[in-house]
Amino acid sequence: MTKFEQEINKYLKNKSNINEIKFSDLPKTSGIYVVALADNKKIEIAETTSAIKEYTDSKGKKHNLIYLKSELENKLEHVDKRILYIGKAEAKDGGLFNRISQLIKYSNGDCNNHRGGRALWQIKDWENVLILYWYETENSEKLEKQLLNLHSKEHLNKKKGLSYPFANWRL
Repeated sequence: MTKFEQEINKYLKNKSNINEIKFSDLPKTSGIYVVALADNKKIEIAETTSAIKEYTDSKGKKHNLIYLKSELENKLEHVDKRILYIGKAEAKDGGLFNRISQLIKYSNGDCNNHRGGRALWQIKDWENVLILYWYETENSEKLEKQLLNLHSKEHLNKKKGLSYPFANWRL
């Protein structure tokens, strides 16, 4: 077991299949949340997404939110195959309840304020292969950075440098 796997396993406490999350069970406290691949499941990448396909910024410029299938398949070769996304939530912004709700609503195209993790929604059959964990902590930003950096050190891509989990693209 790698150092990243040992460390992340400490925080995989509260668990739900991503399509069965009860928002009323989510705390409004600070913490981290982790999207992972369910046991004995494989990832297949789709050409499109179930989420929002484009958005218009404040200057009126349109942005495509769909990754190239080949880009996602390439990234998948260089990352942990189980832990796909790590996010943080701050209590002052509604905590885990708010961020996880936004993540799930974004997956269905119901909001556009959780573009982090958008590669998740290009996984075929994501409703049946993804699980979500959350862990309450006051140090959510510090813990998220710590976990992302540890992942990056262990999954260094010689061509592109640091490699964050599949659906994380930056700190």
